[in-house]
Amino acid sequence: MAVFVFFTLQDGDGDKSTVDIPFPNSFNMANAAAVVTAVSALINPLVNGGLVSAGVRAEFDLSGTWGPGAALIADIQEQAQFLFRVVGGFPKLLNLPTFIETFFTGAGADKTVDMTATEVVDFVNFMEDGITVSSVLYQPSDYRGTDIVSTESAVQHWGRNRH
Repeated sequence: MAVFVFFTLQDGDGDKSTVDIPFPNSFNMANAAAVVTAVSALINPLVNGGLVSAGVRAEFDLSGTWGPGAALIADIQEQAQFLFRVVGGFPKLLNLPTFIETFFTGAGADKTVDMTATEVVDFVNFMEDGITVSSVLYQPSDYRGTDIVSTESAVQHWGRNRH
């Protein structure tokens, strides 16, 4: 079973949604707060929702980095859906709610995520290559603990509220 880093976001109406990013069992819990903070810095530029909570099997206070206040236009149902592939070619979907519209191509007019935007590139690189915190590499995975190796697509997705 994988370890999960999670982020609970809320939109301008107070609706909430949780994003789970699985990691393999080799996750070093001693660095958990640093990993959550580092991943937060990659997701924060992509969404305009507020951060309600974040953690790894426990919650961490990130109030100094990104608080619960959401932009008035933040909408939990407006999401970017990333389709990653893991070793063996299996899919791993990840939805980011309250995704900032200008990160879609055409300055938000299109339905494809702008994969050239610096913030998006940083997030995709993290998902594919992992992130090093305190000299330890943390590599996201699917629910089976299989490493993510590529990004197939990223598109606008209208979801429903999920807690």
